Amino acid sequence: MSSSDPTDAPQAQDIEEAVIVPAERKQMSSFNDAGVPRLSVVSRKYDIDGDGVLDEAEQAMRDMDKEGRGHLSNAAVYNMMREQMQMQRDLFKFKKVVAGGGGVVVLPPPP
Repeated sequence: MSSSDPTDAPQAQDIEEAVIVPAERKQMSSFNDAGVPRLSVVSRKYDIDGDGVLDEAEQAMRDMDKEGRGHLSNAAVYNMMREQMQMQRDLFKFKKVVAGGGGVVVLPPPP
């Protein structure tokens, strides 16, 4: 009993819509109510304040996690601290130079 009525057969448009709809639903579920993309499982571990968005410091830590483990290795933390301490020393030296140079007055040569 085959039907020769073309309206009984699935249409290409019906099949395409059936495929597209689940993909759209999946995409919509990856955003929170404010329309901001949801964080991945690993990124949520770096969201220290729990606001659902990585701020500059949280994102910097996330970027350092090259393996995507959700935590930084002791070596990564050690290197970060060394860099921070070196920047503080450099800033202190710069402040000394600026403060010391503030008392120097350059006079033009005599006529």
